[in-house]
Amino acid sequence: MEDLATIDDIIRWLGGPRRAAEWLSCTDNAVIHWRHRGIPPAQHLRIVVRALSEGKRISNDLLELPAPEAEALRKIWGSGQQRPPSDATA
Repeated sequence: MEDLATIDDIIRWLGGPRRAAEWLSCTDNAVIHWRHRGIPPAQHLRIVVRALSEGKRISNDLLELPAPEAEALRKIWGSGQQRPPSDATA
C-alpha cells in the first residue's frame, strides 16, 4: 500500500488542484489552501474511501483525526484490507 504523507502527495494523487476540486465539488483555490489550512473535515470521508479503494494510505496527521478515529483508521490500513470480504452482509 502506497503512503500519501503530505498534502502535496494527496493533491498530486487526485490529479492536481483543478481535478481534485472538480471531484470534490469545490474551487481550485480551496484545494490550494489545503497546504496552509489542512484538508477540511467535510472532505475526509470521500478522500479516505477513495484512498482505500485505490490501495493508498494517508498519514493520520494530515487528517487531524481524534485519537479513536485515528486508531481505527490505522487498524484498517495496517490490516491491508481494502474492501470488506465479499461474503459480508450489510
